Amino acid sequence: MTYTEELTRFVAIMKEELMDSLTGIYLHGSLAMGCFHASSSDMDLLIIVEEPIAKHTARKIISRVVELEKNQSSKRGYEFSIVKGQVLKPFQYPTPFELHYSESHRDRYEYDPEYVCGGGEDKDLAAHFVVALERGLCMYGDPLSDVCDPVPREAYVDAIYYDIQDAKNGILDEPVYKVLNLCRVLMFLQDGVVASKQEGGEWGIHHVPNDYQAMIEGCLYAYKHGTSITHVNENAALSFADHMLKEIERLRSS
Repeated sequence: MTYTEELTRFVAIMKEELMDSLTGIYLHGSLAMGCFHASSSDMDLLIIVEEPIAKHTARKIISRVVELEKNQSSKRGYEFSIVKGQVLKPFQYPTPFELHYSESHRDRYEYDPEYVCGGGEDKDLAAHFVVALERGLCMYGDPLSDVCDPVPREAYVDAIYYDIQDAKNGILDEPVYKVLNLCRVLMFLQDGVVASKQEGGEWGIHHVPNDYQAMIEGCLYAYKHGTSITHVNENAALSFADHMLKEIERLRSS
């Protein structure tokens, strides 16, 4: 199946299960921004509803998405959150959500028929909605700008900082993710541009000290080709994370 066909099936599931409560479905992330890789990228979506989701409906959605993923070309499958429209006008931060699904929850969803990740708040949603508003695609419903107020800048900055604040602890385990994310956060704080990880890395090559250029290029190559990095120079990686976090902190507090 093509990505268009896969997304069409996903949209059909949401329409069938959420029925009249469904307001809209919006694609964001790498697939919307033109840097998707089937081996390493999620298919990222936001779903807006009018009413709370009953647990049996949430479990039905989960079961159908798990089954859908078995025949998908994307290894990681879907990552989506369902939120009520009421929390978007005005935009609430941290943002409450009704249901969340991703690869990291898949195993538990499969072995635990009672498990539902929902009813909490998620800081990451502010970042997702910014991307969806600026660069996303409407898969169903009205334009997102009609149903979601602009995300306050301070909420977006806090959300993207929240995602990278532990970079010194995680960069050795996830060098590609951490290096490119640090670049795109600094890119936003310096230039005001909402970027993909790939675009952040491409920006970083020209705007980060030359000492770190080879590491950024290596991570960017791995990301573009959907591969991983099995070894990274520990001193260089920690030095890069320290430098970037100091620059981000400086701009964030200015």
